[in-house]
Parts: sequence; C-alpha cells; structure tokens
Amino acid sequence: MKKLLCSVLLFGASTVVPAHALTLELDGNLASTSSSSSSWQGDMSARLRHGIPLFPNVGITAANRSQGDAFDGSRVQFELFYNLVESFAWELDLGLAYERWNADKKHLAGVGSGEQLYASGRFSWLFPASNLGVMADMQYPLTHEDFKREQWRMGLSYRFNEHPQLTFNAGFQWEELKTRWANNDRSGPFMGVNLRF
Repeated sequence: MKKLLCSVLLFGASTVVPAHALTLELDGNLASTSSSSSSWQGDMSARLRHGIPLFPNVGITAANRSQGDAFDGSRVQFELFYNLVESFAWELDLGLAYERWNADKKHLAGVGSGEQLYASGRFSWLFPASNLGVMADMQYPLTHEDFKREQWRMGLSYRFNEHPQLTFNAGFQWEELKTRWANNDRSGPFMGVNLRF
C-alpha cells in the first residue's frame, strides 16, 4: 500500500495541472455519529493551493470530537497534497498528512495522546449543466502505534457561485478509531461548507 501511494504521488508530481493563481480554500464540517442528540464532531481546514509543478500544496486542519466515548478530544492535522485533476466539473487531490490527537478521557482511551501518518484524498464532480454534484473524501492510516483513525465521507454537493466559490456538502460519514485499549467505529450524517478565494 505504501509503495503504491508513493508511486501515485510521484506520478502526480510530474503530471500536476498547469500553474494557476494562488487559491485559499476554507472548509468546515459538522457530523454526528452517535445516537445522542447532544453529540457532535467538527473540523475546520485551511488549504493553500499554488499550482506550481513538483511542489505540494499545504493544508492544516483543527478538529474537536464530543461523541461520548473514549475518543472524545481534539486533533490537529498537517497535510501535503497534489491537485492531480482540476477543471470546472472535476477535481481530485491526493496527499500525505500527519495527525496529532489528544484525548479528553485518558482513563478510557488508555493513552492521553497519539499520532499517525495517513493518506488523504478528496474528489468532486458536478453533473453536466448543473451546480449539483457528488463528493467524497478519505483519510486512510499508514501507521498504527498508540492511535489509529480512518475516516470516509461521501455525499452530494451544491455550488452556489464561482467567485468566490461557495459549495455546500451533505452526506454520510464513517470512521474507525483505535488505541491499544479501545476500539470503536461509528457512522452518521455530516454537512459542510467549502469556500475558495
């Protein structure tokens, strides 16, 4: 898996789309993967896209989780990614990221914090002659020591305008979280907003 991912990233570095203007992308998501009405989790991301061949784009994400289990807490992620496909209707990003997690309930999780490397990916496609489309994103762990988190989202998107580009996403999220003492997988609805300048 790691060799395949490296091959894809190297291929992407050599075939990245032509350079375009510097773009700042802000992304916010809110999800509930627990039956309790008071449970939630949210994340906010900032990604800088420059379009310079060979140099990866950069991103940072801050997230908080309050789902009433051992994995409640906060995390910070740092990402390097390539924009492999970009057009009006299609987009595909692939990258590598580092994540640091801090537990609110150390006595349940068995550890107070953890870290991992993971593969990241985002995909979107607009239906022909429409502002409605589909989207998906994933975070797939490449390491597993004291902490492991895997997450997949998929759903529908609607693009309201182009300049700045404002998109609303809504769909379904699945996640699996593990430490040496605890194991949990949950799923539920999410919604999000994406804004590009």
